[in-house]
Amino acid sequence: MAHDNKKVVLKGQAAIELWLQGKEAWNKWVEENPVADVSFREVDFTKFEGVLFTGYKFPTGTVDFSLARFNEDRAICPNKQLANIQVNFSHAHFGDGDVDFSGAMFGISDVLFLQTQFGAGRVSFSGVTLAKGLVNFSNAHFGDGNVNFSGSRFNKAEVLFLNTQFGNGDIDFFDARFVGDVFFSGSKFDNGDVTFNRARFSNGNISFASTQFEKGNVRFIDTDFGDGNVRFSFTQFGDGHVSFYEAKLRGNITHFDNAKFGKGYVNFSRAIFGGGDIDFSRTDFGEGSVNFSFSIFNQGEVSFSSSKVTGNFGFANIDGADKIRSLSFKHATFDGSVDLDNNNFNCVPDFTNTKLSHQLNLSHFTVIPRTKNKDKLASKLFIGLKKLGLAKS
Repeated sequence: MAHDNKKVVLKGQAAIELWLQGKEAWNKWVEENPVADVSFREVDFTKFEGVLFTGYKFPTGTVDFSLARFNEDRAICPNKQLANIQVNFSHAHFGDGDVDFSGAMFGISDVLFLQTQFGAGRVSFSGVTLAKGLVNFSNAHFGDGNVNFSGSRFNKAEVLFLNTQFGNGDIDFFDARFVGDVFFSGSKFDNGDVTFNRARFSNGNISFASTQFEKGNVRFIDTDFGDGNVRFSFTQFGDGHVSFYEAKLRGNITHFDNAKFGKGYVNFSRAIFGGGDIDFSRTDFGEGSVNFSFSIFNQGEVSFSSSKVTGNFGFANIDGADKIRSLSFKHATFDGSVDLDNNNFNCVPDFTNTKLSHQLNLSHFTVIPRTKNKDKLASKLFIGLKKLGLAKS
């Protein structure tokens, strides 16, 4: 133990020895030293059979696990028999202050932060690597402060942030890599920007279902969701802007049904959608403009049925409009202008009981059905447009 300008600092071998004495001895020391810095920076934990900090309390101050090695990576030690170990910080309580795991190597491990409490301060897991295992932050609580997972690498891992609470501060997963299922379902992000720009998901399903975003901007710009199913069903977005610009959503299921957006714009421009079920039914797009123009669609069924758009709606210049199998605006409500310019459909868009309050732009809009019943489908389109007041007998 050392003193830095009269501040208690627990680090190195002294920190390891106290940790090895167990939770009771550790927590007793924290009670006696409520304000202190703790450092396990660059500590090699690989000689221990598991790293357990379950129920440990940390003092108010900086906690540093940066560049720590918790287990080996088979890519680094290809000839070594490696066991899956457990790195467990579940029910741990970090006091106010910065917590730093940046650059930590978890190797082949189950990394558990179940119901872990982080105090006010910055939390960084930037650049961490996991070769294989489980990452579980379910029911964890992050205090006010920025949380950084940028550049993290979760290979062959199931990643769970179920019902996780993020406090006021920016949340950054820029350039993170996920290989396996990823679930943020039921989590809540308080005031602050949430960024997944250039994140890459592969070989798994992704769910943000019933997640709640408060007042910050939410960005999935150039995010690659891989070939797995993507669900944002019942997700609530706050009053910030939401952008999926150039995002890749190539899975068989892309669901935003029953989602709710706030006052900001919603941007899916130049996004790439797969050939499966693309569902925005019963979605409330909030007060901002909504833009899907110049996005790419494949052989999927696209539904905006019973959705509500208060601002302007752009669905123009769609690349692959002729590949869309079905497109429904049935029972949808548009309070702003709707732009469907420069689209060539081989399906007949369904405008049954669609409500329009402003202009519907159909310049260079064509429908050439693939089916033999072209006259019947053309009549269906004519009837739909007539009900909207856009066609005359």
